[in-house]
Amino acid sequence: MYDTVYVVGPDAASAILKAYRAGALPMDRGEVVREAPLADQYLENADVLRAQIAERRRKQAAVDDISLVEERDFLDNRLLDRIFWKHAGKGEATLTLAGIDVTKSLRGYSTNSGKITDYEVSFHWTGSDGQPRTSGTGKPSAAFNRRNDADRNWGLHE
Repeated sequence: MYDTVYVVGPDAASAILKAYRAGALPMDRGEVVREAPLADQYLENADVLRAQIAERRRKQAAVDDISLVEERDFLDNRLLDRIFWKHAGKGEATLTLAGIDVTKSLRGYSTNSGKITDYEVSFHWTGSDGQPRTSGTGKPSAAFNRRNDADRNWGLHE
């Protein structure tokens, strides 16, 4: 549910706005057609919106077809993680995306009770410019607790 995005594109928005202004949409009794400046503003950016929708669709398709992945996608951690889960399963792996080897690494951090482990996910690659690059989720909150800090790890069972 969290990855679900409903998009009303500019063409659909234009048709809805036209029907609204013509009074063709159901309305509560006594209501009248009013100005819709936010809808007009939305439609003024139709070309930009079409490009954003196309980019979103490309990224969704790239999860299944890794030939659609571009180097600029490497900074989108959620997209990379979805691609790695689909094509390499869980855990650490290396995939060649956009002609570049990208490595996924994991580092686990236990909670103070030791019952739950949360993970830091990192992606590493050498960019087309020859520079080493990294992106990732960053450390989870468990990384900063007593169990993961040798100076404060007193009295916790192993």
